[in-house]
Amino acid sequence: MAESTRTVNRWTPTRMTAVIVELLRGGDAVELARRYGLSQAQLLLWRDRFLEGGQAALKTRRGQVELDRERQVRALERKVGQLTLENELLKKTDALIRQRGRRSTR
Repeated sequence: MAESTRTVNRWTPTRMTAVIVELLRGGDAVELARRYGLSQAQLLLWRDRFLEGGQAALKTRRGQVELDRERQVRALERKVGQLTLENELLKKTDALIRQRGRRSTR
């Protein structure tokens, strides 16, 4: 897939995959980035995302990705609940402090 040094305005997933596969087959990141008009950081970011997606696709248990997401959502919901309680406690504490402050200035 030699595109020389011409500027590419649109990177479709298919084109990105072709460049990543070329990199994974031993291509030099600096040379590939230069050839396709990318920064080396962008190319390596694509590679990392590509590999993460592959790992997710190879999960052994069916639905493991969904289970992981559900666990993460539950953990985040617990954290939101905890922060909500702390926020309410701080509001009540602040109200009491303000109320006591008003009494002492009279």
